[in-house]
Amino acid sequence: MDRAREYCLRALRIEEQLAPKSGGIATSLNRLGDVAQAHGEVDNAHEYYREALGAIEHQVGKMGGSYNVQASFRVQHSDYYHDLLDLFLDQRRLEDAFHVLERFRAKTFLTMLAERDKTFTSDIPEELDRERRRLAVRYDGTMRQLAGLNLRDHGGEIGEIRAALAKLDDEAGDLEARIRRAAPHLAALQYPSPLDAGSAREALDPETLMLSYSVGEDETALFVLSLAEGLKVKILPVGSETLRSQVRKLRSVILETKPGSSLSDGRMQLFRAESRALYDSLLKPVADQIAASERLLILPAGPLHDLPFAALIRSGADDDSGGQYLVEWKPLHVALSATVFAELKQERRGNPAGDAFSAPMQIAAFGDPIYPASLAAVTNGDSLFPAATEAADSPGGTSVAHAALPADPTVRSAAERGIFDWPPLPYTRREVEGIASLFPEGTVRTFLGAEALEEQIKSLDRDTRILHIAAHGHTDEHLPSSSFIALTIPEGVTRDDTESERDNGLLQVWEIFEHVRIDADLVVLSACESGLGQELGTEGLIGLTRAFQYAGARSVVASLWSVADQSTSELMIRFYRHLRDGLSKDEALRAAQIELIRGPIEVTDSDGQKVRIDASAPYYWAAFQVFGDWQ
Repeated sequence: MDRAREYCLRALRIEEQLAPKSGGIATSLNRLGDVAQAHGEVDNAHEYYREALGAIEHQVGKMGGSYNVQASFRVQHSDYYHDLLDLFLDQRRLEDAFHVLERFRAKTFLTMLAERDKTFTSDIPEELDRERRRLAVRYDGTMRQLAGLNLRDHGGEIGEIRAALAKLDDEAGDLEARIRRAAPHLAALQYPSPLDAGSAREALDPETLMLSYSVGEDETALFVLSLAEGLKVKILPVGSETLRSQVRKLRSVILETKPGSSLSDGRMQLFRAESRALYDSLLKPVADQIAASERLLILPAGPLHDLPFAALIRSGADDDSGGQYLVEWKPLHVALSATVFAELKQERRGNPAGDAFSAPMQIAAFGDPIYPASLAAVTNGDSLFPAATEAADSPGGTSVAHAALPADPTVRSAAERGIFDWPPLPYTRREVEGIASLFPEGTVRTFLGAEALEEQIKSLDRDTRILHIAAHGHTDEHLPSSSFIALTIPEGVTRDDTESERDNGLLQVWEIFEHVRIDADLVVLSACESGLGQELGTEGLIGLTRAFQYAGARSVVASLWSVADQSTSELMIRFYRHLRDGLSKDEALRAAQIELIRGPIEVTDSDGQKVRIDASAPYYWAAFQVFGDWQ
């Protein structure tokens, strides 16, 4: 052991001479911490781990590059944070452990929130703006090369193009860093500090119970915080791989439900077993604290980002239906960290009901987007992704799909990958019109059909309090910045040069970050998979939800899977009715979900007839969560 310490000290001295404050120094310091801890030298271990974290964060501050590059660097060194967190937990230094957890959770996103209003487009020097547009053209051209290739015949070429896209992403990151450095207001900017347990406790609302999970390989630390009882920690004997498997099984059973149907008795029994098992692992150990609270603030980690907490079944409930869903027991909302929640809460203006509708144009609602028929009909054969429906040939022998397909490379690439194999969304028109009918005239502006355009969102009045979007969505797990909401796609739109006259209709994550600025209490994404994204370790999910929070939304309601058009329309109308009547966002969503659970509910079918449907299966209601501020 002494030899191991000597080797680590030698490595540290060499690193200090060659590359002060580098990642290598952090590695050597962390190894020294491991050696000290193995020797029982707790104070020395703590000091080494603390210095390692300082070296990592110094490196992030100096490295430049995109936010994603910085986040990835933190994730690569997340074990260093976990080592210090585990040491504090072993010592029962719970408040120190909580502070370490907040120190690295969503840290990059906090930086982004602080900088968002300092680096908007108007602050970008003209030469950097031109370079950004040239880079976008190169990216579009590369995407055009990818469109239509198939793995069987073009495997090598596909690999080269993906590598080129990754290189372009790196260039975009470098450009992003240069734009930030050129922003005139960043020099004096004060960044938010990670909250300690005391500050996080003060940020909580009365009767709120915060459940913050730190998922390790073999066990999970659950930090439980409330105004009444302060901080407690439970060590749960379940690790990341087990949780990932359980969450995957639960979601798989839920998604077996087909629109218009319900789970069979056998599959429902399986769902209940998986749901109860997750409840018992994650929530039962703190059931007494949950019972004493009015609402839950859940800070998930790792595989728990994909978990519909609302659908977990309380195994101890005496209920004839076989148990009680968590959402029937308590309202809940989700956040990336306690510090992020506190930052969003600082801008709170109160319940969006009440005076929110006293002035014109308080709600902007988009729905019933138009997708050219050619998109769903494009011939795809055995290309890179599953085929869409095959197009018929025109009398002249030319594929109708390719003849009419928009020239925009992003749209073309998405179509040829089969992404636009979607049904129309007629119920989204009823959804938007139903929401508008709930509120006084002049308080809701609707954008339907041909008016449901991407540019309308980018030019929203900052007085808009609620933005509602009912459309298809797509999550790109490989390139999260390319995930999008598909609004109306104009026929013949082209972006073959740097000056596009029309947006292409695909509101992508990167566009929301760069071009959307709102001051909204709530954004509702009544779209498929809008709450998903790429899981980036302690940074959470990179996707649409985070993009709209960055754009200025204090809360986002979004979904964890592809949802059914008709039942979602009913869920949303009920949600807004409860919101109008004065309920908070989490209570309004909960009330709407309970109405579906305890149905059947009355809906209007495609022929305009009133019918009753059973939408009690979790597939219909459990996908939606409130991300951010509950009020």
